[in-house]
Amino acid sequence: MKPFEFLHKYFGFNKRERNGIVILTGIIVVLIFARIFIPSGAKDIEVDIKKLEALEQKKNETLPEENNHSSAYIKTDKTSKNNFVLFPFDPNTVTAEEATQLGFSEKTANILVNFRNKGGKFKTKEDLKKLYGLKEELYTKLEPYITIQQTKPAEEKSAFVPYAKPKPSLVELNTADSTQIVYLPMIGPGFTKRILKFRNALGGFYKVEQLKEVYGMADSTYNAIKDKITINTTAIKKLNVNVAGIDELKKHPYINYTIANSIVNYRSKHGLYKSLDDLKEVGTINDATLEKLAAYLSF
Repeated sequence: MKPFEFLHKYFGFNKRERNGIVILTGIIVVLIFARIFIPSGAKDIEVDIKKLEALEQKKNETLPEENNHSSAYIKTDKTSKNNFVLFPFDPNTVTAEEATQLGFSEKTANILVNFRNKGGKFKTKEDLKKLYGLKEELYTKLEPYITIQQTKPAEEKSAFVPYAKPKPSLVELNTADSTQIVYLPMIGPGFTKRILKFRNALGGFYKVEQLKEVYGMADSTYNAIKDKITINTTAIKKLNVNVAGIDELKKHPYINYTIANSIVNYRSKHGLYKSLDDLKEVGTINDATLEKLAAYLSF
C-alpha cells in the first residue's frame, strides 16, 4: 500500500466534515481576538484583611451604648472565660439569677438573697465586700455598676401606727382578760394562761396572795405584780353545797374527792347545810381548808 493512501484512509475528511472544521476554526479565532482586544468589564475586588481586623478591634473597644428603654447599659466581660454580663444593679434588690449573670457563684448568689431575707441591707457599695464568698477581683469589676437605692428620710415616710390598747395602771384580777394580764411585769403569754386557768377553776380570787398558788409563780414575779393588782370579790362564782354533786365539787382546787364525797354523804344523812359551821361536822375538812373555802361556798 502506498504511504499517501494510508494517510488518506485514516485522516481524510469528506466535504461535510471539512466545512465543520472551517466553521469551528473561525469561532476559535474570533474568541481569541475578542479576549485580546476587548477589555474585561469586571474588576477584581481586593480584600484588605488588616483593615477588617482594625474595624473589629475598634468595635470591641467601643464604650457600652445606652439602652433605648432605660439609662442602664450592658457590657460583656471578655476577660472571663465565662463571659459574664455586667450591668447596673442594686444588691438590695438583685435576684439570684441576675447575680449569677454578673459573675457570682450560685452559692454566693444564694447567700446574698438569704442575707436580705433575714433583714440584712447594703447601705454602701463597700458593704458588698463583706459578703461571704465574694472575691475581691469580682468586686473590683462590679464596683462601677453597683447602685444603692437611697431610702426616703424617716419624716417623709407615711408610717402606719396600729391601735394599741392603753396599758391599765391596775388590773382587776377577776374580770381582766388576757390582753390586760399580759401587760403585768414579768408575765408573758404562758403565765397569763396559767393565771386564767387557775382563776376559772377557783371561781375567782378573793385575795392577791392566791397568785402564789399558780404553778411556777416565783417570789420575784409575785413581788413585781402584787401592787399592780386589785380584787373584786363580788365577781367570785360560788358553789351551792346543798345542790352540787361529787363531780362538781371535786373540780374545785380546794376540794378533793374525799372531801366532796363526805359533803354529799353527810348532806344525804343529815339534811341541808345552813352555815359554814355545819361543814365542820363532816369530819374531813380541816380549819385551814374550810377558811379557804369560805369565799366559794353558798348555802
